[in-house]
Amino acid sequence: MLAPAGVDTLPLDLPLQQPLHEDLNIRATQRIASMLNAVENGAKPSRPRARARVQSTSTELLSIDTFVSREEIAEGPASAIAVHSKFVAIGTTAGIVVIYDYFRAERAKIVPPLPKGSSERVPVSTLCMSEQHEWLMIGLADGVIQIWDWVKGELLHTAADVHSCTLVHAGFLEQVVMDKGQWLVTGDQNGAVNTLKVEKRWIGGYKHEKNVVVDGVNSGRVLSLAMMPELQDSVVMNSMAVMAVCTEDPDRVTELGAQTAIVHLLPTPRILRQAPRPNTVREGTVPYLAWLQGAKEHEDTDSMAYLAIGWGTTLDVVRLSCSIDAQMTFSLVARMQCGWHMCGVSFMSNDSLLIMGSQRQMRILGFRPVHQVDSRRLTEMDPMDIPVMVVKHPYYVSMYGEPQHSFHNSLGTSNHVLFLLGFDQVVTVKVLSWNSRVDALVASHRWTEALNLLLEFYEHSEGRSEGSIAGVMRNRPLCSEEIRAVAPDVFEAYLQAEETMRIASSTSKPEIELLIQESVHFCLRLHLIDFLCIDMMEHFAKLGHLALFLEVLEPFVLDNTLTSLPPNVMKAYVDEFTATCKMRRMELLLLNLSISEDELPALQDLCTDHGLHAAFLHLSSKAPVSYTHL
Repeated sequence: MLAPAGVDTLPLDLPLQQPLHEDLNIRATQRIASMLNAVENGAKPSRPRARARVQSTSTELLSIDTFVSREEIAEGPASAIAVHSKFVAIGTTAGIVVIYDYFRAERAKIVPPLPKGSSERVPVSTLCMSEQHEWLMIGLADGVIQIWDWVKGELLHTAADVHSCTLVHAGFLEQVVMDKGQWLVTGDQNGAVNTLKVEKRWIGGYKHEKNVVVDGVNSGRVLSLAMMPELQDSVVMNSMAVMAVCTEDPDRVTELGAQTAIVHLLPTPRILRQAPRPNTVREGTVPYLAWLQGAKEHEDTDSMAYLAIGWGTTLDVVRLSCSIDAQMTFSLVARMQCGWHMCGVSFMSNDSLLIMGSQRQMRILGFRPVHQVDSRRLTEMDPMDIPVMVVKHPYYVSMYGEPQHSFHNSLGTSNHVLFLLGFDQVVTVKVLSWNSRVDALVASHRWTEALNLLLEFYEHSEGRSEGSIAGVMRNRPLCSEEIRAVAPDVFEAYLQAEETMRIASSTSKPEIELLIQESVHFCLRLHLIDFLCIDMMEHFAKLGHLALFLEVLEPFVLDNTLTSLPPNVMKAYVDEFTATCKMRRMELLLLNLSISEDELPALQDLCTDHGLHAAFLHLSSKAPVSYTHL
């Protein structure tokens, strides 16, 4: 039985972040104006986030595809799903389990024997696949547990005396290695949780040993549980088998109460840490949990794991860390109000957290790691609709007599892919690669969002962006050189777009000037100096806007944003200022530029011819003796 000795309460002193809200659809002109004002004031300009609108089976942020349809699962409606690193198991109401690989190929079909005296099989209510062995645990609606070798199609063991009602939770204790067996954790509809040691007998067959963790009566009722993943380079933590549980106690008299507890399972269950249920959560609300293995920054840093707790409308993120001397610390690092009741939480990667609402909402949150500071930041992304009606199951009747439903066995995540169990199909949700996301915006002619996203990607790759959309659901680090190689093609396509060409060909100087300002600012932010001074200048010169282009570029030289100019731009400035008799402005440019030795003789002659004495002295002070003629 779960022992509360030595329990410490988790401090809950973090301020709430503001409720999630939809971003305004900022027009391009407003965005450009804010960018220019920010540059003039020396501040970093803000940009709107790209909106994620579901378009049939994909968005510019996510790719949503059908994994298997109801017609392909001929064994009956799907009722539970389990996700393995290589396979996906789908249980049905007909009591049959079908296993697929990630290429949608059927690899196995598990057909349990009929119960004695019955012509129908019991529906599958929960599933779990082992990463260590080729084991599949099937939890049935009557409380029976079956252990299968799914590769051989062999039923290894049946445990009918562990639970007396529908199974809801199941998990293998992967951290505890056994040569001839494995540990499991199971939970049922009444809130009881047990550990189960299944091992091979010397006379053949398997046996199980049951250990009660929470009985569902005297020690509260478990509403949700999640097994902590194996931590990187942490022998201490991996030998402990830790899980998180959310409990409800209708009478409020037991040691657990209504709270979240982090529980050490073996050899004797005991509470390591606990936190009360958020005040905003009403009685009877079903919580959802998800673990994330944190990466170690150095060999001497702590091993970390993060736990997301979605309870009602409140989302908490808790960090568990273990030092090399087995000292464990817990801290609440983020809390957010979501605006709607959550029906699932899942870490898609080290950088992102997905939350789902009971009314078919879905939202991606950027999850920014900070190793040195005890904090993580949740970044809001735009909401979208869940593409399928997710299967939910009757769970229990709350203390107020209200029936509650559970989505615990309707989603699973592995390899940055989310599997959603719908009534008529199973769908996968995964991130598009960064260039595919930009291409999707370009294909729909959403140029403003495509260019903003490129800027976000570039700043994230340079480490200058905190919690931006570019950090969401990325499978590998972004490379700034890759982005800079793609950006010119995207911007050139934008300049050739019909709407852009209409502006560039108009007689409205403010519109043209705004377009040039946007172009110059984009190139400077991505350090595309050659593209700016060659391709872009030629583009506007062909349209008859060379003078305006040089006028827009001039302030960036005067404030030292541009410290050098290629010869073609220098010649264009000389020709323009000579024709307009504004050579004093040329002098100001020369005073702010870094001039190469090859350019010095021609520029000194230019200064002599036009009486630019200050610029001449400035250039002469930097020139070798052979180039200085007084």
